[in-house]
Amino acid sequence: MKTPTDWKSFLRHSGNKIQFTEFLLAEWRTDAYAKRLQHRQVFFVCGERCCLLSSDGLQTICTNQPELLSNQLEADTRIIRHMLFADHCCAQPCTLLVMSPDTDVFVLLLYYVNQVSCHLLFETGAGSHRRHIDMHAVASAIGRRTCTALPALHCFTGCDTTSAFVRKGKRKGFDVLESALCSDSRSTATKANILSFWSVFESLGSVDTTVSDDQVHALERFVCLLYGKSACSDINKARYSIFASRYQQRTLPGAGQSGIDLSLLPPCLDSLKMHCARVAHQTFIWRHAHDSIQNLPTPSGHGWKFVDNELQVDWFAGEMLPHDIIDLLAERSPSDDDDDDMHINVGEFEDVEEDDVVDSIVDVVFEEEDDD
Repeated sequence: MKTPTDWKSFLRHSGNKIQFTEFLLAEWRTDAYAKRLQHRQVFFVCGERCCLLSSDGLQTICTNQPELLSNQLEADTRIIRHMLFADHCCAQPCTLLVMSPDTDVFVLLLYYVNQVSCHLLFETGAGSHRRHIDMHAVASAIGRRTCTALPALHCFTGCDTTSAFVRKGKRKGFDVLESALCSDSRSTATKANILSFWSVFESLGSVDTTVSDDQVHALERFVCLLYGKSACSDINKARYSIFASRYQQRTLPGAGQSGIDLSLLPPCLDSLKMHCARVAHQTFIWRHAHDSIQNLPTPSGHGWKFVDNELQVDWFAGEMLPHDIIDLLAERSPSDDDDDDMHINVGEFEDVEEDDVVDSIVDVVFEEEDDD
């Protein structure tokens, strides 16, 4: 059999993944692997079904596991389902080890750790950087409320299916909540806003994928704090304020005219609403990882849309520009653009120097432990 030369490219195709796992299952269930499987139990996931491979030393035994039948599409949530199953099957106290390089899995383990009676460890890293993390110890250190809020907070600040706020990272969002709650100098009204953030992150995606106006307003205030606008609760005003300050710096004598990077601005409210919808949809999936059969609502209408039968991000709700501005731009001649004092780089996002490594919640937690 000819093997692919580029495995990463090969496995990016979902059809290749399905055929490859089916090939492995068909191969491993043969008696040729009986000796290797002796004294072992291997749970093999292939599509929606899960098979248990075992051996008496001479023959390989393959039995379906109806308890692990699942229509979940994400490997991250499937890991949680299997972890809960393994914990339920343990007659005596034992240690469960979950191995993954993915921060999503770490966050989900913290969310579900209170449902696990076994000693739960998370192995991450590679080589000399490999480490085992005691999930019960981490959950105890940060508190149950934080564990409940983490899936939505992690998704809101950027994950595989949601965009991140440029140059803000995970640590900034986590610190906005932690520092605000711990600061005695905050006013009562400000602390009430912070508590409303926690309530939103705790509840978002718990029951359904809808996002209420009150939740949007709370997250709007959260983003204002994320961008250093603590006195502002209107994201559009915060966006304008940051834009105006950056533009003013470039109009001072001697200032260069290199343009303004719009990706460094917070999103407008219409764009933030779509982001919140995507966050609610993804968080709903994560919070129901314990369900074998998930009846998920369509992502279309929740920050996503279908274009020519292809799912695409729906970035904006409503009109992107007021009609008066559109008409004004349409009436301008090309020569007018040459006289502008400011040129805004909208499409040159490849020049944005983002953080080389996005700070993960894992680092935040363990830095706090080191301080203690």
